[in-house]
Amino acid sequence: MEIQNIIINSKLIANYLLVENFIKQSFVFLNGIVCLNPLLQIYKNDFIKLILSIKYYIFTKYIINTFCKKKIKMKKIAFYKMQ
Repeated sequence: MEIQNIIINSKLIANYLLVENFIKQSFVFLNGIVCLNPLLQIYKNDFIKLILSIKYYIFTKYIINTFCKKKIKMKKIAFYKMQ
């Protein structure tokens, strides 16, 4: 699997553009070496390290949680209207 797909599936970074930006700015390390290729294949037991600020992490988790809560609320509203 490619390193950009692994990072997105971990849900720390939301989309491919941000992943590519993090990789170009040398914030992603693979086995202790800077990774500059977002299409690099990784294998079992490879160690990926991301350098994130706590503000970025809190902000993205807040946005994701807010979106999920609104999505659930809209589903409930649609369910009650169907009854």
